[in-house]
Amino acid sequence: TVTLAGPTSVLNSLPSFVKTLPVTITNAANDLTMRVPLTVPNSVVVVETNFVTVNVEILPILSSRSFTGSVEFQGLRSGYQATVSPQMVEVVLEGPETQLDELNPEDLRVYVNLSGYGLGTYRVDPLVLAPPNVRVVNIIPESVEVRIELIPPPTPVSIPLATATPQP
Repeated sequence: TVTLAGPTSVLNSLPSFVKTLPVTITNAANDLTMRVPLTVPNSVVVVETNFVTVNVEILPILSSRSFTGSVEFQGLRSGYQATVSPQMVEVVLEGPETQLDELNPEDLRVYVNLSGYGLGTYRVDPLVLAPPNVRVVNIIPESVEVRIELIPPPTPVSIPLATATPQP
């Protein structure tokens, strides 16, 4: 609250707020707190203080980007093998624009958790491990088909044995 004094005609014509001098935030990377002078007409005076404290919160510009990632397996039982269809999914991320600009597809990990799954074919929702401050908005498709089978036993291979020939 600011108390102003001056001619009644001037005070009645003022809006319900008092402006400050412009606050410069050029190149600011962190939140700012500063004392800023008030601006009032020449015939008006501020009664107690001519400054206010201004808090400026600096937030990153948010953006979204789409990445393609190959689906990996986690938690697959020993002795089992899995195939997934499709093998690639599209991941839509949202986060600070500067961070998304520096992000590579290798920085994402797309996987299906197969813990507790046995032999068979299943629809499983992929999960994405994204960097901090980045949010997964969408995964396309939302689920993938996973087929779990036993690893086939190795096929025996015949190796001819060399025969020794006696030397005279």
